Order: sequence, then structure tokens, then C-alpha cells
Amino acid sequence: MQMLLSKLIHSDRETVSCRITIIIIIVYPMPILLYILFSLLKKLKICLMTQRIFQAAYLVLPLISRVSGCDHSNPKVFMTARKLYNLCSDGHVQCSPLSSNAPKDSPNGVLIFENMLKEEGLRTRIKFYHTNNYLCFTKNGTLVERPHVRDGRCEFIEKQVGYYFQYEYAVLDGWMLGFSRSGNPTNGLNYLEEQNVDGCTKFIKLDSNVAEETFI
Repeated sequence: MQMLLSKLIHSDRETVSCRITIIIIIVYPMPILLYILFSLLKKLKICLMTQRIFQAAYLVLPLISRVSGCDHSNPKVFMTARKLYNLCSDGHVQCSPLSSNAPKDSPNGVLIFENMLKEEGLRTRIKFYHTNNYLCFTKNGTLVERPHVRDGRCEFIEKQVGYYFQYEYAVLDGWMLGFSRSGNPTNGLNYLEEQNVDGCTKFIKLDSNVAEETFI
């Protein structure tokens, strides 16, 4: 009888031990699983919030850009009046005829720089003050004067190199605004890096002493 009771007690202890072990196996990882679950839910919530923020920004930013004047489809133009002194020809860029032989005090050497911010970056148009003609490149690389802006062919990228300025054609890489030693415009298609050494594509911007209200 005692042996039977001992077996029953021993059996109950084993059963209780097994149950405790099962409970520990099931319950112990629960905090970890709950932590992982809450982390995933938190990330999911953040992702949903982020998605909603981007959706709202996608709708609102174009409106803000139009109100603030930063609409790239119709960029605001900032204009300044300057003269361009060319290091190669030792003269100033002038119109009619187009050359860089103008003396410092020549009225034909006054240029209006129209600067605007587009999606591609900052762009500059150069217009003659007295004729309202723009400096433009043709398809053949010839520098000409045009009364109207056409297909971005009158836009340049202004680059400052030390004390000098250079103007690269915005449509085609490597085409540079430049003048020869005799003051004639250089062809953008035939531009060579050697021309940059003697200053044919380098300019110094000088004040024109033209009142701002006369061209804005």
C-alpha cells in the first residue's frame, strides 16, 4: 500500500513537473513575442504615417511653390546689368556687330543678365541692353543675336573660376561662350580646351552704372 501511494505521489510530481515545464515553455517567450509584435506594429504605423505625409507633401508642395514664386515651370527671373570684359581680346562684349572689341565706356557693351532657377539648376540668359537681343548658339555652334528666346538655346550655366566667370551652353556640354584675340565669337562646336588657357572663355563682370528701374 505504501509502495502504491509512493508511486502515485511520484507520478503526480512528474505530472506537475511536466505541466510546469510546458507552461514555462509557452509563457516564457510571450514577452519577447509581444515585444516583436509591438515593434512591427509600431514600424507599420510609422510607415503608414510616412506614406500619408509623402502623399500630403506631393499634393501641397506644388501649391506652396506656386505661391512662393518657386514654380519651376514658370521660374522667377532676377535681372542685373553688367559688362563682360574678355581676357583674350582685351575688350568688352558688345552688340551690332557682335564682338568683344568694345571699349569700357561703350553703351553697346551693357548687358542684362537674366538669372532663373529651373529644375536642371541655375540658368542665365544674356541680353543686350540697347537692342533687347539675346546671345544664343545656333545648331552649328555659331554665336548670334536673337530677338526671342528659343528652346533654351539662349541659356548658359554661369561658372565662377577664381576671379573669372565662364558661360557654358546649357543645352550641350562643352560649348563655351568665348571670343578670339581679334574679338570675334568662337564657335561652340569647335571649342578646344586650349582656348581656355589664354582666356578666350574667361570674363570679368563689371558694373554698368545703369539704373535698375530702366530694365526691370
